[in-house]
Amino acid sequence: MKHSSCLSFLLLLNGHIKSYYTVASGRWTELKLVKNRMLNVDGLAGMKAYYAPSSQINIFRVESYASRLNHSCETNAVYVLPHNANACLYIRPLIFGSSLQINNLPLLKYTFCVFVHPIPLLYGLAPLDAVILEHFNWAALMGTGSAKQQEAKSKGFRLLLHLDSKTRTAIDEFLTSSFVGVKNLDGATTLILLDSASVMKGVTSKSVFTLAKHFGWNFEIRLVRYKELEDFDEVIACGTAARVALIKSITCLGDNRKF
Repeated sequence: MKHSSCLSFLLLLNGHIKSYYTVASGRWTELKLVKNRMLNVDGLAGMKAYYAPSSQINIFRVESYASRLNHSCETNAVYVLPHNANACLYIRPLIFGSSLQINNLPLLKYTFCVFVHPIPLLYGLAPLDAVILEHFNWAALMGTGSAKQQEAKSKGFRLLLHLDSKTRTAIDEFLTSSFVGVKNLDGATTLILLDSASVMKGVTSKSVFTLAKHFGWNFEIRLVRYKELEDFDEVIACGTAARVALIKSITCLGDNRKF
């Protein structure tokens, strides 16, 4: 299959890689191709792979993703897209306990799976209009999944920005990505990343901050109040699938404000 048709084979995906671990053996089995693209447990971590200009395949920040996956649960190169494809191979590793037991003792068997899926740019290259829906929470009882995204889309917005569920005065993150604010003051550039207990630490945003340090920019990790949106010169959304997306505007329907 040629690279030019990579994004047309989505319906042809028919398998995944699987390995098992047992406490008795103390080791993982050899990786095996399972000719079934469906699993009843969703993957928890996402990575991406690219062809570099040198034609070498690079997996982005694999150590960071492995660390995040290990924290949660204490070689497929055929369809990696070319460098200029504006797309990537999305890699979803998954580990789950699979022993046939219902007690609360440590499990004796674990299953490791890897799913890969080619994806285009999640939001494309154009700046995005984001919206705040104050009657939905991000990480609380009112966080009703697809309903909030459907409402945002029906109102003409492609991205949803969440406030904290307790006070609704602080920013949590975008629905699909981390929030990064940019301030330019007196010739100095400062990047601000959110410090929130309900937000997973982002690998892409961490990489952006690494670049900021390389450029000699300042950076802060702290609470960001909703009212501070008017003080930012730029806002970007950073995520595995979203990459680094520019935000054109942020609208809060609750008080009819647009930043």
